Amino acid sequence: MASVRQITRKNRDGSSTKAWQLSYIDAAGKRHRKNFTLKRDADSERIRIESQLQTGTHVPDNTSRTVYQGCLAWIDHIDLLARAGKRSLVTWEKYRQHVECHIKPRPLANILLSRLRPSDVAEFAEELERSLSGAMAKKVMADLRMALAYCRKHQWLATDPTEGVRIEASSLDDDEAVEIPPKADLKALLKATEKAAQPDGDDEGDHGRSKAMVHLLLYCGLRMGELRAVTRGALSLKGAHPFIQVAQAADQYQKLKAPKTRAGRRRIPLGPETVKALQAWLPHAPVSELHLVFPTGIGTVESHTNLRNRWWKPLMAEAGLVTEDGKPHFSFHTLRHAAASLWIEMGLQPKRVQKLMGHAALQMTMDLYGHLWHDPAQDSQIARQMERQLG
Repeated sequence: MASVRQITRKNRDGSSTKAWQLSYIDAAGKRHRKNFTLKRDADSERIRIESQLQTGTHVPDNTSRTVYQGCLAWIDHIDLLARAGKRSLVTWEKYRQHVECHIKPRPLANILLSRLRPSDVAEFAEELERSLSGAMAKKVMADLRMALAYCRKHQWLATDPTEGVRIEASSLDDDEAVEIPPKADLKALLKATEKAAQPDGDDEGDHGRSKAMVHLLLYCGLRMGELRAVTRGALSLKGAHPFIQVAQAADQYQKLKAPKTRAGRRRIPLGPETVKALQAWLPHAPVSELHLVFPTGIGTVESHTNLRNRWWKPLMAEAGLVTEDGKPHFSFHTLRHAAASLWIEMGLQPKRVQKLMGHAALQMTMDLYGHLWHDPAQDSQIARQMERQLG
């Protein structure tokens, strides 16, 4: 148990002052002492420590780290996992950026883990809501939870101060609505892929590469990293039910990695036009030891930047979908959103769309595309039919 007693301290000038000393022995058998000017402050600290000692949740201040230091230790741990091939370097970089940009500058970062309270975390969450988009606020809060869980594992933190704290803002703010290109733009893009395949003078054309890539992005909802990692073995183009098996993705370092979540591994059906586009391209694809469908000219993994600058921008320009300064109206990731909207328009239910998109949680699908299931005409029809039931 902890105790408080009055002591007399001698100063360097020979004078003495009265103080109140808190003394206790922690769970490891080590004695700790702390002095206070006022007895009420010493008693308040004694009550806090005694409560923590009884529940086994006490961490002495002199052995505690700050929240920021705990986050850095977690980041170092993720770095080691990435170097061992068990985490993506892209994931590590995102975590690091979130810690440095959104946790370090805030007061929470300097609080000792031993002193961290749920109210501190709640105030931090409110700061995120005020200063960041709903989606980003949720990501940063999720990172903080993982970092503090790592700290608890190493007994730097005894309890979970994030329990019950939630980001109240929607993960998708009204001004963050996903961009769904008009169908006229999508048709213009598809037409541009047809033109890209045609020889023009000394230019042999791309042999259908653009068409095959756009078809997989638009009709299968692939992420660009997944498209860059597609192998010949992932394609099943024969039979009554052709499909593509998504089993890996390329990161920003051109390394092939397994999907971040189990949901990322999925089978997506292929339409007949997509099958034809792939069959037309495959005989012309460069030889690749990795058996890639869309490799570089020497068979290695294409970089995201190279595809954006040397393929996407010219293709969008050919389609007439660029601004006056040559900026594309939308990115190739937008085609993934277009795929979801087309599936929803065809009548697919949320759970099926979630599976095809490779979302780990249905909530993500609904946050992004829930508004697309809204059909005012159908709602009015349902309302009329309900009234007729008792009319």
